Amino acid sequence: MIIAFSKLIWNSWKHHTLITLFIMLSVLISLTFLTITMSAIQTQVDQIHYFTSTKTITFKKNAPITELEKLKAKWKEAQWIQAASITGNPRKLPIQYNDKISNYYISPYDPEQFQMNGRTDIDLKNNEVYISVQLASKLLGSDIHIENPKIIINNKPYIIKYIDKEALGDFITLNYKNAPYKNVESNNVQVVTTNDQAITKIMNDLKPYKPTLSDLETSTKKEAQQRITFLVVVAILLLMIALINFIQLYNYKLSLDENKWYMLTLLGANQRTVQLYMYVECLAICFIAFLLSGLEYVLFHQLIDSTILKQTFKLPVFIILNLVAMIVMMLIVGIFTKKFKMKFNF
Repeated sequence: MIIAFSKLIWNSWKHHTLITLFIMLSVLISLTFLTITMSAIQTQVDQIHYFTSTKTITFKKNAPITELEKLKAKWKEAQWIQAASITGNPRKLPIQYNDKISNYYISPYDPEQFQMNGRTDIDLKNNEVYISVQLASKLLGSDIHIENPKIIINNKPYIIKYIDKEALGDFITLNYKNAPYKNVESNNVQVVTTNDQAITKIMNDLKPYKPTLSDLETSTKKEAQQRITFLVVVAILLLMIALINFIQLYNYKLSLDENKWYMLTLLGANQRTVQLYMYVECLAICFIAFLLSGLEYVLFHQLIDSTILKQTFKLPVFIILNLVAMIVMMLIVGIFTKKFKMKFNF
């Protein structure tokens, strides 16, 4: 029976190629936009989770990095925190590439900061820097595509290990333990903890530097919740548009095959046979759209060199949406079979 259905479906697609392609493209485009929207929602949920446990403490009086390192080790040993990041205050220093010397702000970073931000791909070692593409273009010019170019910061040699194509402004950072100057200081620290008592103890340890617990996390979570609300509305609208398009296009295609349905009923076809045919055809359409979406997903990652955009298009969300789409379309097919039952008196 499957072979017979396959021949019928193939013949139907050949006779109605344009409308069949429209249905497949409609499903493909709908899946793509829904995947991006749902992935963006997941990103915002992750951000809320991150800022629920991440606290920023700022100082009115600069604290030496060496002292903060000792406190960080103490907090971890006491299990008050899961992670902590110390960011050194930026300092304007001369940067030399070949014979060109320019002055830019250098930001000493805690390597753990990248881990806390989910950037596990970045691991700054000694004499390595992380730089924005904007500043890399200014410093390197036409040499920007050279692998690991060497620069000199305040008479100390470094290599450019990572060029961030999303970072805004003239941004350059390096491991604060290997800063090109002495006496690195900081005016803030980020800690990951859900223990309010631990925060009180940490604030007490930082008392000499006049600490203040920032409300940045609260405002950021509120903004993320607002974005989630907006994206959920967008996702619902996209889903409604996708379903309406599919219903109209598939209904039109079925109407083009009315002569075939009359012939099948004359040959003894019943509602179960017609329903099974529709299920097989619908699954075939979904499967081809799934394969095209998979190809699109691969090309998306290969051709678009953007970390943020790649993180927005999440593979698990993509697969789940495809499965949900198939289930929803099967339910729609059930509605069509009831319509054909009334029309052809099965």
